[in-house]
Amino acid sequence: MTQLPDLSGIRIRYSETDELAAGQQFDTIADFDTALRAASFAAPSDCTYFKVAFVATWTDGSTYGGRIDLEQHAYVGLVAHVAAFCSDVEGNPQLRDLLHSARVVRARMLHAAARERLAAAIGREQEFVASLERERRELQALRARLAD
Repeated sequence: MTQLPDLSGIRIRYSETDELAAGQQFDTIADFDTALRAASFAAPSDCTYFKVAFVATWTDGSTYGGRIDLEQHAYVGLVAHVAAFCSDVEGNPQLRDLLHSARVVRARMLHAAARERLAAAIGREQEFVASLERERRELQALRARLAD
């Protein structure tokens, strides 16, 4: 199985909202999604939208550029955005030459998102283990005081 490169970052190339600045950099998909979700609350409520262009870069130097039309309270996430793009490409015979590229980008985005979720889960597990260790030490100290 081919090893997928890691995501090295996502950069805003252009933004029509003051909430996001051109050149703003995000290290993870989760950080990017959090910022865009927050910016969606400032988006117009009159059925118009803010355009936000971005480029994702992987550790092997490959990139994926895209644009998100940010509507009020309607941002669903970068992975869902890329999956929708792939569905559009698959359903359009005129875009068949993009199909392989779209599938590669989708696989890379899913891989990056899964790695982020795994790292977060490991972090939560380490915090839980540390809390158990603290409780164990507190119980030992209590036992020692009671034994005195």
